[in-house]
Amino acid sequence: MQRIFFFDIDNTLLDHRTHTVPDSAIAAIGRLRHAGHTVVVATGRSYDHARPVADRIESNYVITQNGARIHQHHAEVYSRTLDRAALDRLFARMAVLSHPYGANQGVIGYINEAVPTTTIALDSVKLPWQTDDPFYQREAVHQAWLFFDEALDSTYWPTLVAALL
Repeated sequence: MQRIFFFDIDNTLLDHRTHTVPDSAIAAIGRLRHAGHTVVVATGRSYDHARPVADRIESNYVITQNGARIHQHHAEVYSRTLDRAALDRLFARMAVLSHPYGANQGVIGYINEAVPTTTIALDSVKLPWQTDDPFYQREAVHQAWLFFDEALDSTYWPTLVAALL
């Protein structure tokens, strides 16, 4: 019976101490593929950021940006971008709340503020970032980031959701 196996990258396949996928994982996933199973990488990372790991394990599919893009053997088979007007409203609301935000272009991220809350998060997964070009204002994006302490969820989410409507 053929099955499908899903693997996350960060702290699952990827050892963050070495920033590599252990050989033992490569071998185990290879045995799954050779047994006729489908191997999928599913991650919050962008496709360009996930591709080295996906290529290393020879995945059949790569689901990226929390489901916004799907690739099958390097060909994009699904894409859902964020609504630009809603994103503008959301980021405007974050600015009013004095919290940083950003967007993912694929190979580089944009953050409106280079502060520890933003830089530590992106540096921890080795995603290059910049603060000069708010590309989300002119280009389609698949993923955006809001940076605030989760203790503020119950306070902020109602107003953030309202900004999207």
